[in-house]
Amino acid sequence: MNIHKNGHISTLHAYLNPLKLIEALLQQEKNWLNAIPRLRAIILLALTQGLASLNLAALGTVAPALESSMHIGNIGYGLLSTASILTGAAAALPVGILGDRQRRVPLLIKLIVLWAIAMLLSGISPGYYWFLLTQMLAGAAGVSVGPVIASLSGDLFPPSWRGRAFGLIVGGELLGAGIGMVLAGTVNTLSNWRTVFFVLAIMAILLAYLLWKGMREPQRNNMEKLALELTQKNSTRQAHAQVTTNRRYLLEDIRKKSIQPVSKRILQEDPTQWHWFRAAKTILSIPSNVVLISASSAGYFYFTGLLAFGILYLTQRFHINTM
Repeated sequence: MNIHKNGHISTLHAYLNPLKLIEALLQQEKNWLNAIPRLRAIILLALTQGLASLNLAALGTVAPALESSMHIGNIGYGLLSTASILTGAAAALPVGILGDRQRRVPLLIKLIVLWAIAMLLSGISPGYYWFLLTQMLAGAAGVSVGPVIASLSGDLFPPSWRGRAFGLIVGGELLGAGIGMVLAGTVNTLSNWRTVFFVLAIMAILLAYLLWKGMREPQRNNMEKLALELTQKNSTRQAHAQVTTNRRYLLEDIRKKSIQPVSKRILQEDPTQWHWFRAAKTILSIPSNVVLISASSAGYFYFTGLLAFGILYLTQRFHINTM
């Protein structure tokens, strides 16, 4: 009895050991990474996804220098980050529509180059209003890459990998924020805030080149067609019986719970040619989408505020430099 208890305690202690736990998590993460195809595509898309947070982090890091150089207060500085994000949000929908009708990799490259131009113009800004306009341009290019990346992910990764792959891509926002803080803080300390934006422009041009060389345009609905081919090739009796069984259980579950379809949300026509306003109205009529959008907005509200004002607060409150 004592041996069993001691063994149980020893096993529990090993499980709760922080180093062992971290080692196990890192090993599991390594297994996940090795299991995900197209790692190069994930890295390139993650870096592209991080453009908006890279700009915000750099903006937050050079905030004290900007306020001093342009003779503005916290309200004027806050308007810079707000205008950037709002312009990006407004541009996301039309850019998403373009992503449905044009080749997406060239579209991403154009957006990255546009972002690089905005960074270059920010670096040579003669005054506040010029800088505000360039930040609006940067927001339009940086934020609107999101819908294009989401569209590409649907054709690059099969459904069984898509959650993990897209999770890593969206993690590029945190990666961009980290790179932006470290890079901008170092360059700003060694040189000045204008040099920070010149460096960001060079990095964006390099990313556009890597995307041009390292990623091909996937076929639209690629995964859906692949899944259909595999289903046709492997349509054995056993597989057919399994599909029939699953379908029967699903129907029985729907009948038992008396789940009724929402008639007004059943599409009676092909929505690909709809006007964007009608498509947006249909999407927002689904309660789950409203909940997800609201939750995402709350998270980004905090994240953006932290990036924009975090370093400004720390430098003023504790009298430390940005580096």
